[in-house]
Amino acid sequence: MTATSAPARGGISSSAAGGGVPSARRRRRLPFSPWHLVLIPATLILIFPFYWLLVTSLETSSEALHFPPILVPHTLRFANYTDALNSAPFGHFFINSAVVAVLTRC
Repeated sequence: MTATSAPARGGISSSAAGGGVPSARRRRRLPFSPWHLVLIPATLILIFPFYWLLVTSLETSSEALHFPPILVPHTLRFANYTDALNSAPFGHFFINSAVVAVLTRC
């Protein structure tokens, strides 16, 4: 009994192609998924509001209200966070929310 081999892909035999690699129309693969061409720009667009939130929270009042908007603040004002926490009783608000969340869970 003799074994016969199936023809190589693309109709080119492995001996004729020189080492088993067909030379006709070799498909080149990207090092990433084509979806990345859509997802990376979409991610940058969706991250921008969070960047805007952070930048605006660190700007002075005049910089935050300036038009056209300032994307890089001249001075970082971290005191804005302490001013916001001291302007309202956030501890009381937190306890109220925790009580409501616990009582509605029961």
